Amino acid sequence: MKIQITQKANKELLKLGHALNVELELYFSCLIRKRVLFREQALPDAIGIPSNIENLAIQFRPVMTKACLIGDLDEQDTAVEKFPIVRAERFFPKWFKLDYKKGKWNGEFGYDG
Repeated sequence: MKIQITQKANKELLKLGHALNVELELYFSCLIRKRVLFREQALPDAIGIPSNIENLAIQFRPVMTKACLIGDLDEQDTAVEKFPIVRAERFFPKWFKLDYKKGKWNGEFGYDG
């Protein structure tokens, strides 16, 4: 996976005394949603993605819901469960971009070349 980090994000990473846990979530329901979450600790069911960047820990986590609930989910998505993907590496993102703006971490990922 290609990892791109802005200068501001790199500067903030170097200030951290611990790893920044980044979760790349691929959500399956009636639609597919991608989002980047920043967690205090990595979740045990997330799949680690190698990163050679100091203080950056990246995980991939495919999840799903049992029912199609478009718009009914809050930001916590407490109703999601692990999505059992065979050969999950086929679903790993091709790129990830990390930024730090206005005091907050921002990220996005994608699948195109």
